[in-house]
Amino acid sequence: MNKPQEQSILHQALWQAGLDRIERLSNMPDAAMRRALWEEDLRAIGDLAAVWSVDVLIWESVRGDTKAQLIYDGLFRPDSVVSLFSPERLAGLRDLAIEERAFGAYHWFSCMDACESIGHTEYQGPRSDRPLGVRRADARRAQGKELEKLLHDPDPDVIANLMHSPHITEAFVLKLCSKRPVPPEVLVVMTEQEKWFSRYSVKRALLLNPSLPGEYAHNLMVYLSPKDLLEYSQEPTVRESLKVSASRLVRGLHQLQNN
Repeated sequence: MNKPQEQSILHQALWQAGLDRIERLSNMPDAAMRRALWEEDLRAIGDLAAVWSVDVLIWESVRGDTKAQLIYDGLFRPDSVVSLFSPERLAGLRDLAIEERAFGAYHWFSCMDACESIGHTEYQGPRSDRPLGVRRADARRAQGKELEKLLHDPDPDVIANLMHSPHITEAFVLKLCSKRPVPPEVLVVMTEQEKWFSRYSVKRALLLNPSLPGEYAHNLMVYLSPKDLLEYSQEPTVRESLKVSASRLVRGLHQLQNN
């Protein structure tokens, strides 16, 4: 048996192990448990197996597999990769992912340094003279015109409380995710609102907002449909580094579909 054949057999086994892991973890009923078991697995296995396990998860998520996305829901936040690996191991995993041409894994491993910073800019949008504590309290029960006023509040906690109001709709949430100017922290808060963030339209609106921090956009693009991912990679308002990442995912997806 020659070396290429040996590599192919090894990669097939690693890919299948990744699929088996997705199947096993997706059956866990609790999101925190899924994430904990995923992290436990990745800490325990070797670097090659870790690279391929992540690669399978990312590509299955990009392909729209709901079980893979269920697991990825607990891993898309940029601090996930930082908390899981030491800087030294993470650097080694990135290098190994490139060597293995496991570009799905490379995408996840490189989220913290794959996009240029938008820099700190002073928020220039509407502000309120009302005390912050009052606005935060009012946000939980706001309705009607008060909802519209609080929509423009720059405080992330006000927005988080606003998401608990029984009077908001998906149209309202999409308006919030799409508005400009908006503090980046407000958009990050929206990724923590499970009820609304689970909706594809909300993820897409966040991604198309240039104020979303790059490391979040880098990871959230994995959720896009193939058509939207291609359009995102060509969208003029998207930062160049993010378009490069999206284009790499598009190419990888085409290769998987053609194999």
